[in-house]
Amino acid sequence: MQLVTVKRGDVTETVTASGTVQAAKQVSLNFSGSGGEITAINVKVGDHVKAGQVLATLDDSTAKTQVKNAEANLAAEQAHLDEATQGSTPDEIAVQQANVDKAKVELDAAKNTYNIQKNLYASGAVSKSDLDQAKNSLDQAQASYDSAVAQLNQTKAPPKSATVQAAQAAVAQAQTQLQQQQIALDKLSLKAPMDGVITQVNGDVGEIPSNNPFMVMDDSDSGNLEVMAQISQSDIGKIQPGMNATFTTNAYSDKTFNGTVKLVYPEGTTTSSVTTYKVLLTVDNKEGLLKSGMTVNVTIDVGTHKNVLYVPAAALKD
Repeated sequence: MQLVTVKRGDVTETVTASGTVQAAKQVSLNFSGSGGEITAINVKVGDHVKAGQVLATLDDSTAKTQVKNAEANLAAEQAHLDEATQGSTPDEIAVQQANVDKAKVELDAAKNTYNIQKNLYASGAVSKSDLDQAKNSLDQAQASYDSAVAQLNQTKAPPKSATVQAAQAAVAQAQTQLQQQQIALDKLSLKAPMDGVITQVNGDVGEIPSNNPFMVMDDSDSGNLEVMAQISQSDIGKIQPGMNATFTTNAYSDKTFNGTVKLVYPEGTTTSSVTTYKVLLTVDNKEGLLKSGMTVNVTIDVGTHKNVLYVPAAALKD
C-alpha cells in the first residue's frame, strides 16, 4: 500500500459521458415547382456546395418558352408606352404641316375659280351647272383643308392622359406576367440554401423526383459541429447551458477539442431502468478533423471547489 499526502487547493468537478458528433444543421430539399422529369443532377453524395448553387433541374423547356413570350410581350407594351408618352416627332409634324399648306393652296384656287364662275354666271356667260361644279369643288377643297388642319392639331397635341395611363397599366401587367413566369422557371431548379455537404440524393435523371426528400444536406463541413451526449439522471441536475466542455476521441488520441453546453433536454429516456437525458453541446472543429457520426468522450466542467482538501484520483479505491 502506498501512502499519499492530502493536499489543499482548488478542485474542478466534472461530469463525463459519451456522445456522437452531428451536424449543427440539416436540411431536406425538394423541388418547389412541378416540371415532370429530372433533366440534370449536378451533385453527388459527399460534394461540398455553396449557397445558391444549382443542385438539380426539372424539364424547363416549356417554362423557358413562356418566359421568352412574356419578355416579348413586355417589350411590345413598353414600345407602346414610349410612343404614347413621346408624342409626335418633328418629322411627323412637318408632314402634316405640308398637307395643310397644300390644302390651303388648293382651297385658295377653288375660291378664286368659284368667284370667277359666279361673276360669269351673273353676266350670263356660263351655265348654272358650271357654277354648281365650281361650288362643289370649293366645298371639297374646304373640307380637305379643315381635315388637314384638324390632323395637324392632333399631331401637335400632347399625349392624352387616358392613353398614357392605359399604356402604363399594360406595361405593369406585362411585368407581372414576366415575374410570374420567371418564378415558375426558377422553381424548376433546386438550389442549395446554405454552404454544406450533400448527404443524400434520392433520384436519377429521367425520373419523377420523390418528395421524401429528394436531397438532404448539412453543414458538417463547417468549423462548428455539435455533439449529442447522454447524461445520467444522477448528474443531469449539475448541467447548465454555457458550461465548458472538452471532447476526446480514439480517432485523434493526442487531441482535445473544446466546446460548450448548448441545450439540456427536459425529457429523459428510460432504458432497462436507467434514465438518461440528452444534452446538446457545440464543439470547435476549425481544423475539420471531426466527422459526423464519430463517437467522442465528453467531459463537462460543472464547477470548481476552492481551497478544499484533496488526494489524487489514482489513490482512491472502491
